[in-house]
Amino acid sequence: MRTDPIPKAQLDELATFLEHLRRRARSRWSRVGQPLTPAEQRGRKLFLATQRPDGTPIPLTLRCQTCHRPPIFTDRLLRSVGTKAPATRRDV
Repeated sequence: MRTDPIPKAQLDELATFLEHLRRRARSRWSRVGQPLTPAEQRGRKLFLATQRPDGTPIPLTLRCQTCHRPPIFTDRLLRSVGTKAPATRRDV
């Protein structure tokens, strides 16, 4: 998945899902036990995807959950994932 650009709408949904995870981990006013919103559900589906939209498998090494495992959703290593913007010196 990292080799394919994620469309803006899907990227927004993925960010919404990840934001939900952060709130649960940091806030005492968390939403634990509450259902995910529709945007969070779509982001979760994208985060857990094992196939691209065309049905081809996403290699295990390129899946989100390979590096972003619970409970902290990181392996704490810096990686280049192809998101470097033209005007930046490092990945964003």
